[in-house]
This record gives sequence, structure tokens and C-alpha cells, in this order.
Amino acid sequence: MSEKVFGFRNTRQRWSLPIGFAAMAAGAVSMGVSAVRGTVPAGFVAMFVAVLAWNGLWFLWLMGHTVDVVGDRVVWRAVLRRRELAVADFDGNGNLIPGFGWLTLRGGGRLWVLTDGRGWPQFLAALNEVHPDRPFTPAWGERFAQRQLAGRRSGFYER
Repeated sequence: MSEKVFGFRNTRQRWSLPIGFAAMAAGAVSMGVSAVRGTVPAGFVAMFVAVLAWNGLWFLWLMGHTVDVVGDRVVWRAVLRRRELAVADFDGNGNLIPGFGWLTLRGGGRLWVLTDGRGWPQFLAALNEVHPDRPFTPAWGERFAQRQLAGRRSGFYER
């Protein structure tokens, strides 16, 4: 018997996030040079670098763009991080706002996922098939996003 393989991929984020943060880092270096010359306030540069570092932590390290399910294993990927867990380790799902969802872990904690675009509800339905004892249903944000993002390509895939 072959194992079921499916997942959700937000492929646009995989390449655009590192490029965007590289451009912002170049801007931060430029502003730092300007601050040393005295043309830009140093407080503004410090605040810009702090916000850039905070967003870099979240969007490159903690916010996943891909969730693959192969048999009874789930592989979650962010730009700079990867986790592999058993399907049984998940306890549910939710979202903060449309486009920012999570999968709840049984022992506490969350795996954040950039869920913008279409396909996240299909992914949750497929996850219900392999893990029927936990309720994975689209939260309010995913239902809202499905109506608003109707023209986007689906991130759900199945092999």
C-alpha cells in the first residue's frame, strides 16, 4: 500500500521573503552609513534595524511557507528552518488574521504557516482524512480569504 502524499505550499514566499529582507538589510546599512555622517537620525536607524530583525526572525525562521504530509509524517518548512513531526502530534488549527494560520501541537505551541492564497482549506480537509480524531476546519480568516483571494493559484497539492 502506498502512503498518502499531500501538502500546502506558498511558493511565492519561499523566494520573495529572502530577496525582500536582503533589500531591506542593504537599506539598513545605507542608513547606518548616513547616521554616522549625521544626515539621518541614529534613533530612526536603530528603530528600523530593530523592526527589520524582529520581522526577519518571524518571516525567515518562525513562519512556515510549506507543510508536506508523507504517510504519518509532517514536514514544516520556513525559509531558514525545518521541522518534522508525526501527524498524531497535531491537535487542531487556527489563524490570527487572513493569511497567517497555524497548526496547534498536542504538547502546546504552534507551527505558524503563511496561508494566503487558496488551498489551505483543502489541505485541512486532507489532513482530516489521515488524522480523523482531531478537528481541522478552516478558521474565520481562511473562510474570509477564500472569498477575497479567488483569483490566486491554489497552494494545495496531492500526489
